[in-house]
Amino acid sequence: MVADARLVEADGLAVDQAALTGESLPVSKTLASQVDPQLPLGDRPNMVYRGTLVTGGQGLGVVVATGSATAMGEIQSLVRQTRPPSPPWNSNWPR
Repeated sequence: MVADARLVEADGLAVDQAALTGESLPVSKTLASQVDPQLPLGDRPNMVYRGTLVTGGQGLGVVVATGSATAMGEIQSLVRQTRPPSPPWNSNWPR
């Protein structure tokens, strides 16, 4: 996937979400009219995400996010914002 999408059709669709969730097995995707927005990304049955791979079946979706607005794009943005920790010594300590 190169975008995040909400499924409108799914026929035996299975997706490898390991890049996003770390799950080792593909996850079945189904149509669900409403999903609790508080659910973790990997638990949303009607969504497929950028960086995941279809391993079986077929589906049709409506793109809901691209680029940095995708779930993976948001994670990449957070990673870019991190800074390395300060060294354990202070400026008065000899190096």
